[in-house]
Amino acid sequence: MGKKQKYDSKEAGLAVSLIMGKYFLKAEDLHYGYWTEDMELDISNMVKAQTKYSEQLISHIPEGVKTILDVGGGAGMTTKRLLEKGYKVDCLTPSPDLAAAARKNIGRDSDVFETKFEDLKTDKKYDLILFSESFQYVPTRYSIPKSLKILNKNGYILISDFFKTGAPGQKSALSGGHTLSKFLEFIENFPLELIKDVDITDFTAPNMDIVNGFIIQVAQPMWNIIFKYFDMNYPKGFKVLKKIYRKKIEKTEKKFFAGRLNGEQFKIHKTYRIMLYKGP
Repeated sequence: MGKKQKYDSKEAGLAVSLIMGKYFLKAEDLHYGYWTEDMELDISNMVKAQTKYSEQLISHIPEGVKTILDVGGGAGMTTKRLLEKGYKVDCLTPSPDLAAAARKNIGRDSDVFETKFEDLKTDKKYDLILFSESFQYVPTRYSIPKSLKILNKNGYILISDFFKTGAPGQKSALSGGHTLSKFLEFIENFPLELIKDVDITDFTAPNMDIVNGFIIQVAQPMWNIIFKYFDMNYPKGFKVLKKIYRKKIEKTEKKFFAGRLNGEQFKIHKTYRIMLYKGP
């Protein structure tokens, strides 16, 4: 019998986000929202903000592009919007749950590759490789070389994602993202021309204030109630479990309940960019 495959924590997190988004927001977008000054920062405006993000993203696709690979396409909603605009689009996601949702949302108009980008095997080539909040999940040593292999002549790579700034001082509670300086140094090794580099950090950072509000008002009270329940009803067993998992509990509380997952911290430790490169 082969070794049982583990359920990746990132894939599980995205699957849970999809379930919550469908139930609470009636939406299946898994990306950040784009918050402008005329929008009240409230969870009720999240779908509107996500729609603005999609519009902003699509506006950076150059003229002449016809075929697109949506890398890390989630539940296929960006792929669906691109198809509606007349592009020929394939979607890639390594998660079986998200791949199933993508196939349902986009029908038979596209191929859905259920694999990691670095493991993709296809004879197809594309005018544009799109990384919408998926670039951070692909090891840098694979992302650009793999893209160039499946890119048509004079094709494009469009990256919309956040990067680590490498800011000195306190370690960030916000995980994820490649270090921007290291990425820029790495990409200099390839025959790519930078066409656009747009900083949209100020428009995406408010998403973390939405997350922080949910943590403070919902997640933390629920966490405390669960702990109280087991402490009062199963004191001896719970005391043993707390001792065994003390470090993990402390790490979780420090990361999520210390008020450090907010927009201001995001601006310090992350930079959200839309970068468009043209290939040879």
